[in-house]
Amino acid sequence: MQRAGVAKGTVYHHFESKEELFLVLLQTGTEYLVSEAQEELLYHSEAAERLQVVIERYIRFLGKYKEFFKVLLTEIWWVDDRWKEQVQNLRQEMLKPLITVIGEAQERGIIRKDVAPENLAPALFGLITHETLHWTLFKDAFPYADILRTVKVIFFEGTLARKN
Repeated sequence: MQRAGVAKGTVYHHFESKEELFLVLLQTGTEYLVSEAQEELLYHSEAAERLQVVIERYIRFLGKYKEFFKVLLTEIWWVDDRWKEQVQNLRQEMLKPLITVIGEAQERGIIRKDVAPENLAPALFGLITHETLHWTLFKDAFPYADILRTVKVIFFEGTLARKN
């Protein structure tokens, strides 16, 4: 608000509450994230590649738009019951590209089918957000390439040691 040259209270002339403001921020950020992910998918046709591209897009987006990421990780827990349905809808919207590409990968035999895409997508999103948090907070210790590799290894290969 300081950068915009606007007094703190001015914002509340446009929103009923802090929760409504955060909901609008989440809505706008979610629309932008989903739009970027879907646009990126237009250039890729192979299922495994599409899934990797979406993972990369989510990590880059959350790393680039740190304020949105911060609101997503912190304020969403304090949302009043009045906003729960809207937040749930935003969550579903945010997961939609992941659900889609996971389903495609399952249909092509790249990912096992015994876990529904609707259950895998939030798990993958949790992994993405956790690793992106490391990247944004501790760039020197957790560079982007390492974060991306970690997410891909855990999701695509698992963490169990391979038996020779």
